[in-house]
Amino acid sequence: MNKAYCRWRQNKPDVYFVYFAQIIINHIVIYSYRQYRLLLLSYIYSGRSFWYRDYKKIAEAKMLNGEANRLPRSFSILFFLMKKAKMLTTVSLLSLFLKSRERTRGENVFNIYKLEKKFDELEVLKNISMYIEDGEVVCIIGPSGSGKSTFLRCLNLLEIPTGGKMYYKGTLLDADLNRKMLRKEVGMVFQKFNLFPMFTVLKNITYAPIHINKMKREAARDLAMDLLEKVGLADKANVYPPTLSGGQQQRVAIARALAMQPKMLLFDEPTSALDPELVGDVLTVMKQLAADGMTMVVVTHEMGFARDVADRVIFMDKGYIVEEGKPDKIFNHPEHKRTKEFLARVL
Repeated sequence: MNKAYCRWRQNKPDVYFVYFAQIIINHIVIYSYRQYRLLLLSYIYSGRSFWYRDYKKIAEAKMLNGEANRLPRSFSILFFLMKKAKMLTTVSLLSLFLKSRERTRGENVFNIYKLEKKFDELEVLKNISMYIEDGEVVCIIGPSGSGKSTFLRCLNLLEIPTGGKMYYKGTLLDADLNRKMLRKEVGMVFQKFNLFPMFTVLKNITYAPIHINKMKREAARDLAMDLLEKVGLADKANVYPPTLSGGQQQRVAIARALAMQPKMLLFDEPTSALDPELVGDVLTVMKQLAADGMTMVVVTHEMGFARDVADRVIFMDKGYIVEEGKPDKIFNHPEHKRTKEFLARVL
């Protein structure tokens, strides 16, 4: 604030400040706007003195590709008007920028660009580009060896991609990222259950919340019992996994994944290792999760489940995404010849 302006303010009070005299404000507002991360402004106002600091240079506005970009024109105009008017009320600031940070349906949880994965000379994933929306159920179908499971493992960084970029809620994922932090929000259910045989069902479910999320034992136990009730196995809390059927073990595995309170679940052919008569119980639990709004990516050979539950179906073959779309489009009106051949064999 230059001295000439201060003297002008003392001699000619501004009527805009009458209603806000003696208010001291110090706000730092962080707001996410279309994948930009903006540190918008910080200002202090008290009586006849007013200081304004423009944080545009340190906003670190970034697009999804990670490259710096200019601020949206609307924000540039806002900064210009603030500098001219020398005033912005608290009410205006909060109404404009302090919106909920909660994700809504339609925002992308994952954005994947030209993803590749090689094992020595074997190219398993080739130029995979796609997105996953919040609350969406995506089913991935295709023949064995098409790269479906490898793609799912890349999402959770169980496999590190050899090319391309992945963004989780706007954050670039790479080998240096804290994988534990990612896996707190992105759970995974495997084909082979992977339960600890020396632990009871209850301890299998409570172990990670207690040791990773630092949850109190009583709270973890209550959560585990609620989840076992949800998957229909409350009476099996104190038994050991080897005494359960395959379908029961898979339901315990789902409860264990849910115990970490994830934002998203990955299912790697969860019914492929089960007897046909046990598949229904697992699919019923998964349908309930979908109805509850859980974001899910499911690699499956259960075409009926994909048709009934998925919001979007992706067909993969030889490491490529061949075709994707709504279930009705993929199953009833496929466009690609390879998709038609595959569905003709499995339906």
